[in-house]
Amino acid sequence: MKKKLFALMLAALLLLSATAFAASRASTVFSSATVSLSSGKTATFNATASSYSSSISVTSVRLYVKTGDTWTYARSLPAPATTSSGLTFRASKDYSAYISSGTYRINATFSADAGTVTRVSNTVTY
Repeated sequence: MKKKLFALMLAALLLLSATAFAASRASTVFSSATVSLSSGKTATFNATASSYSSSISVTSVRLYVKTGDTWTYARSLPAPATTSSGLTFRASKDYSAYISSGTYRINATFSADAGTVTRVSNTVTY
């Protein structure tokens, strides 16, 4: 019984360690990453990689609308076509064709050679 309990505790510890390592690795890919939604329905994407990357881009953009107190997924949006190499990434994209009246925010996933990070924009009401 003690051996089974020890084995179970050891397995849980290893799982937690692996999860913590993966989380810490993901957060070190970018030293900063932001997405901002303007009153003109244009999103601005900025990222700085922690080390040189041969390819930095936005791979996913998702639009969310607020209904009451709840954020609901509305749709995927086209990501900016821009790709850069080095340390910095900057792009903007007009989403006025996809946003009508209401309260919105977007989630953007940035990708670099070593991994990805997802960021949430500010909230804008139109």
